[in-house]
Amino acid sequence: MPSIRIAGSYFAAAAMVALTAGGALSLGSRTAFAGTAPACIVRGARGPNYIQIINKCSRPERVVVRIKFGPDTDCITIPVGRYHWFRWHLGGYRKTAICG
Repeated sequence: MPSIRIAGSYFAAAAMVALTAGGALSLGSRTAFAGTAPACIVRGARGPNYIQIINKCSRPERVVVRIKFGPDTDCITIPVGRYHWFRWHLGGYRKTAICG
């Protein structure tokens, strides 16, 4: 009997669309789909193990810095018009993302 491959199939894609459309997976859920931060989260000064993140959005944003080959930073709330310096010890900057 052949095995059923779900990952990467049309079935998996259709299931995700159905779950999203049905509300089982909320596109508004920032923790479920924590992607790259919006353009109003500005990446400022940057070095090999630090980066300044500036919030130019219209509301406070919770952000995390994703690190290549090292642990990600803590999730920090940055108020409107303010900035935060993120520092790490291992790895390099990968991206800034929204967190929950």
